[in-house]
Amino acid sequence: MNFLAQQGIHPLLFALIVDFLTMLERDSYTMKM
Repeated sequence: MNFLAQQGIHPLLFALIVDFLTMLERDSYTMKM
């Protein structure tokens, strides 16, 4: 997490990105089925 802090990425923004990526993975997974 120190690397992210040095890059200036806020934890909240990082959480939003992770949530967005998981949503994309879920959509692609449902499309495969």
